[in-house]
Amino acid sequence: IPLVLNKQNVKRYASWDESFKDLVDFKKMNGHVNVPTRVRQLDRWVSNQRWQYQLLQEGKDSQLTIGKCELLESIGFEFKWQHTT
Repeated sequence: IPLVLNKQNVKRYASWDESFKDLVDFKKMNGHVNVPTRVRQLDRWVSNQRWQYQLLQEGKDSQLTIGKCELLESIGFEFKWQHTT
């Protein structure tokens, strides 16, 4: 989960909604949601969503809800994304 600075310049973790908005903004700028590793905070959040999805699919405790899955899918997010060479 990305870290952000609040008004007092104190680091805190971004909420899921804030990170999702960052991903939507990334898509508006880039035309896709395949976040490169150089965009570290967002890339880590994206990776965490994929991991949470795997847990959800396995019936394990997950922070990812069906509603969040649907939001991610609505912007073209792929939970089983693979690197291509």
